[in-house]
Amino acid sequence: MKQPDNHLISTVFDILENEFTLQYEYIEDKFLKIGTNSQKRKIRLITFPSLSVASAEMIQENNGDLLVITGKIGKKVSEVLRSKGIFFVDTFGNAFIRTEDIFLDIRGRTKSALKNHFNSEKIRLEKMGIQLLIAFFSNPDILNKNYREIAQLTGCSLGYVSKFIKKLRATGFVVKSETGQLTMVNKHELLQRLKFEYRTSLKDKHFVGRYEMNENVRLQNSDCENYSIYFTSGKAVEMKFGDLHEKITELYLNGELKDFIKINRLIPDKNGNLIVYQKYWNFEHASIIENIAPDFIVYLDLITSADPRLIDAAEGFYEE
Repeated sequence: MKQPDNHLISTVFDILENEFTLQYEYIEDKFLKIGTNSQKRKIRLITFPSLSVASAEMIQENNGDLLVITGKIGKKVSEVLRSKGIFFVDTFGNAFIRTEDIFLDIRGRTKSALKNHFNSEKIRLEKMGIQLLIAFFSNPDILNKNYREIAQLTGCSLGYVSKFIKKLRATGFVVKSETGQLTMVNKHELLQRLKFEYRTSLKDKHFVGRYEMNENVRLQNSDCENYSIYFTSGKAVEMKFGDLHEKITELYLNGELKDFIKINRLIPDKNGNLIVYQKYWNFEHASIIENIAPDFIVYLDLITSADPRLIDAAEGFYEE
């Protein structure tokens, strides 16, 4: 059996094997076969660091062929997943799996079983730290600009930029070459941290609102330059590859919200087909001419979504 390198998966598998004594087989990096040899069931895996109620509600109803693995499942989220027939296990040991020969329904655990793989004393990843890492992943050259310019490009304070880069060097995530150039190393570990913290610590804080737009409306940038828009998630996949017809449009807005709403005739609706976030980056990137958010940001939006189709499309924007 191939062992996974994702730390969430590894931890959950330890719980399944050592605590629940559940027989399983990990195959094709995306599936799990569970149960006795005579009644093994193949289940698709989907992983993300955290899951909100809104994201859980976006997952299509399932007949027990999907297993959600995440850091912690809240009570309301678990109820949504159960009602949809979606299995789950979190790193606290909360679980719901029901097959012909297995029934797990563990609730209310609050003590994490996740080993502290990332030493919080080594490097603490806060909102501005996430913004800096996103910039460095998006454009490695930014790491070698002066601190004042990095602060302007990322929206972080000058003092924080200096402190964070020094911390990255002290913890071995950034090294200096013989020519004096700074380079990120151990990027996989940093990326796992980003996936874990991204939505709750950064993206969700830039949520503007949800709206309903008429199907005849074609979203556009403002002619008077009062705002600009940058598509992400499924819409970005559709624009870049043309092989995904996404019903929900997700974008980042820079500028006047009232003008954006008026020009595109939008109606506030908590279940609407348009989700708007505030743009939080200032650095240049190759996809800006196509009104798509930076590739690495699109990657994070896709890989941390609750939609298997979007997760599968993430590699088109960034390969680990």
